[in-house]
Amino acid sequence: MFGWEVPEVALVSNALPPGGSGYQHILEQLVGAVSEEKIAIGGIGTGWGRRARIPFPGRRSAPGVAESLLATGATVLAERFGPRALSRLFPRIRRVLATMDPTLGFATSWARDAGLDLWVYAIDLHISAYWRSGDLFKRRLTAWRDEAFRQATRVFALSTEMAGWLRSIGVDRDIEILPPLFPVGAAVPLPAGPPTFLMSGVVYSVNAAPLRWLEHAVRDLAPQARLRLITPSSDEEIRAAGLNLERWSRAKVSSRQVVEEVAGATWCVIGVDSGASTDGERVAWPTKLREYLSVGRPVLCISRPEYAISKMSAANAWGVVAHGEAETRAAVARIAAEPTASLEARAGAAHRFALDNIDDATIGAAFRRDLCA
Repeated sequence: MFGWEVPEVALVSNALPPGGSGYQHILEQLVGAVSEEKIAIGGIGTGWGRRARIPFPGRRSAPGVAESLLATGATVLAERFGPRALSRLFPRIRRVLATMDPTLGFATSWARDAGLDLWVYAIDLHISAYWRSGDLFKRRLTAWRDEAFRQATRVFALSTEMAGWLRSIGVDRDIEILPPLFPVGAAVPLPAGPPTFLMSGVVYSVNAAPLRWLEHAVRDLAPQARLRLITPSSDEEIRAAGLNLERWSRAKVSSRQVVEEVAGATWCVIGVDSGASTDGERVAWPTKLREYLSVGRPVLCISRPEYAISKMSAANAWGVVAHGEAETRAAVARIAAEPTASLEARAGAAHRFALDNIDDATIGAAFRRDLCA
């Protein structure tokens, strides 16, 4: 076991791995290979191996106003008084990797007061609205955010749309694109038989309408095709989304088994359309896309045209994009009639994109080498 003085890098985030959220998956893949003795972790979450742990006060969500006020107060106190104590506990820390959430003020103060190098990774937009924060705390969050970007030596964003959002709030510096990473491996041949459309992830308000449109289009236009969900959602939640359980085969599997399930599909599905156009949905990079592309599967993206995932899918040969129900029906009809050679070309394009853009063995290794340099 190491002593408190050993770690040289600190990860500060509200979404510490391990866990089931997309943000936790992103961070676990990004820095999980860093030696446990090399990195300390701080924020809201559970322990992660034998890494030195910096507990951060407060809660990620608050069901009541009292707890929201408590979380707000704890965050402000931690930002004000925590850095001095941490500099004594971790005298060898020289770099802080922070995410864009309420712990960012704490990470920035620590880096500023101790003269540490600060990297900021924009993986969500929770810095703007969190813990049902009122106007007073929102102003404090905004001030922390702005200070962090002024101080940071490197800034990373999930997508070009996320980078554009950062520039819209005044981040005037180089922004590096760093999408979620994955161990890509070899491409897997497409399965034989009728086409299968697979969606991996929770069924909820954001994808309910796209999945209903897909279900109806397959029923009417491609009845030989199969629909499959790899989801932790219950039957009741799936019914509440308006889906017919008789038309979908379903499974709950561990994260390590998702790739195997994806390999049995012909097309994978991204659905992002809650009926509104929020910043969070517009700039998101769905983490399930990692498994889809790493196996080498074309993607049917049912999404609003202004969303990052829609633009990415439209710009690459592996993607077919549909905006709304009528376009979803047209896309399913086109997919059903697509020649085998065209489908195989899409699959090859998906795997090449994964190798070039999300392969942890190359991109992740280079990031970790820089992080620990």
